[in-house]
Amino acid sequence: MYKTYNKNEILEILGLLDGQLSKPDYIVLCGDCAIILQDLNFREADDIDFVFMPSTEIQEIIKNLIKNKSIEGHTFDYRSTGLFQTLEDFEDRLVDIKTDFNLLTVKVISLKDWVVSKLDNPKYRDIIDYDIVSLSLLKEIENEMDKYCGLSQERALVDLTFAKRDILDK
Repeated sequence: MYKTYNKNEILEILGLLDGQLSKPDYIVLCGDCAIILQDLNFREADDIDFVFMPSTEIQEIIKNLIKNKSIEGHTFDYRSTGLFQTLEDFEDRLVDIKTDFNLLTVKVISLKDWVVSKLDNPKYRDIIDYDIVSLSLLKEIENEMDKYCGLSQERALVDLTFAKRDILDK
């Protein structure tokens, strides 16, 4: 059975990375941990998802943490790297997460880009099952779908239409 992670546990794990870095480095995270780290009311995360492949040093630290059983093997997920679906300018909205780390800087995708990443996605229901997404945010996204970089803009727009309807029905 897989473990899930709350904000404190995620920060504790990221602190393990920080404690072993030899020089300043950064990571950019997506998925549920990005929402949790922004203190939005959401379930616990199944893992810590990277938007971009982290540096070689961070990858080596993660391997050693798994090898030493300091973390479980599924704690970090690289599958989103290169497949992350959002608006083309998502990097302009990255959110800095305040930590007391010495060398590791943590950035996460914005709520807006998290919503876009859930369109045309099996986890689409996350958009409406939690009270963190407003109708106005969905309309803002709809107005910017010409910048969508996912696999199917058509299917993403269908999901967006259903999300707007479902939020109105709440």
